[in-house]
Amino acid sequence: MKIEVVPVQRSYYKVCLVPLFFLLVWGLLIITTLYLSNKFNKPVTLCVFKKVTGIACPTCGATRGVLAFFSGHPIQMIKYNPFFFTLGVLWSLKIVIEFTVGKHLILRTSRPEKIAIWTALTVLFSINWAYVIIYVK
Repeated sequence: MKIEVVPVQRSYYKVCLVPLFFLLVWGLLIITTLYLSNKFNKPVTLCVFKKVTGIACPTCGATRGVLAFFSGHPIQMIKYNPFFFTLGVLWSLKIVIEFTVGKHLILRTSRPEKIAIWTALTVLFSINWAYVIIYVK
């Protein structure tokens, strides 16, 4: 396994705008949902997966976690969905570093290392989903 530092191409900044756009749309959806929920005094569920199956989806708790964070409760944010908030923080740090320093951190791995990394991520994902189903209501 090897970590390389390479300069960021100018076109990369345009690509970074796509996830930021989706985050903006998600934020607007949350604000609209909160407004409608408060106006009609009825809880609104955004998760189609949970509505259809009755089981929490792997990302359940993300919206409540963001709201908890902006309400000044960072520990509660982590309790809602620890795996995805850890990934979110790491991804955010990566983007900030790339924009401020202008360099990519690239992880070069062999095939067995990739398999090990994906296996570990799959196991963590599954454990997190079980946690969300059992503890996050």
